[in-house]
Amino acid sequence: MPVDTTLAPVGEWLEPVASVAPVRFSSGGSDQLAQVQTETGEWVSERWPYGTLPVPTVDGDTATYTEVLPGVDLKMIATVTGQMAVYVVKNEKAARSSRLDDLHVVIEGADLTKGANGSVEAEVADGSQLVAGQPLWWDSSNGGTYRVPGGDEPALPVTQEVDAERVSLDVGASVDTQEKRSGDEITYPIYVDPDWSSWQSASWYTDAEFPAQGYLNANLLRVGVSAPFASDMFFQFPIWQLAGKKVMNAFVRCRRKPAGDDVVDPRRRTRIRRDELQDDSLLQRGFVVVGEADARDGRAAGGDDPLQL
Repeated sequence: MPVDTTLAPVGEWLEPVASVAPVRFSSGGSDQLAQVQTETGEWVSERWPYGTLPVPTVDGDTATYTEVLPGVDLKMIATVTGQMAVYVVKNEKAARSSRLDDLHVVIEGADLTKGANGSVEAEVADGSQLVAGQPLWWDSSNGGTYRVPGGDEPALPVTQEVDAERVSLDVGASVDTQEKRSGDEITYPIYVDPDWSSWQSASWYTDAEFPAQGYLNANLLRVGVSAPFASDMFFQFPIWQLAGKKVMNAFVRCRRKPAGDDVVDPRRRTRIRRDELQDDSLLQRGFVVVGEADARDGRAAGGDDPLQL
């Protein structure tokens, strides 16, 4: 069955028709916001700590809960690998309110720990995990929407603190940091994006301008150079079904969108090669990671040596 992230009512929840990682969102009227399922079938829940959620407006893969806080809408979006939760902060007054100094949901059914590059791992009692990338934010400048930033600049990290049951976001501090860094005014609304995925299939990119920042399962991956930014992108796939096989030729096919003066060859592909793997322990667990690891001069990873699994 092909993936179909269109939301449909199922009992008391809204669920995508078909997704790699099962998720379900609140239909309103309670404080139960969302649930994400791990690979072993366990559910990790998010509870809204600020009262009863309104009945959402549903459009395709997105459920929008209006005015969950003064000047803030919440969009829950079903993705191929899990979910996005995008806070739409409509104005500066909302961004600098005390509520958004400690914006969070309560996690139930898992213990949280902070991982590398700002990521957060949620581990349930049977050892299965969900992972969230570093929370990101961007504004509406250059055509930015709740799905992707506008212009060439990547999304920015949100100041966060992690404890056993919640990730607290400080939106006001994040806005202050960017204004001091760039000197530019923020264009509202701004979008704040924490997400969760099953960590079975994943994609991400890195950027030399923000070396400590991770961009896990971003809607738009970046690769190449647009000064001062220089990005590499990576994909992770579960491959335990291929145990004992020799993969003679495998590649990732992507639709690439040029930015700025970049010229893109749509036929270009990235091959899997053992020496391109980021972490051999992932291969031992049945995963492969492949990426555009040589973005600086525009060459794709090459080589036709078989990958022994």
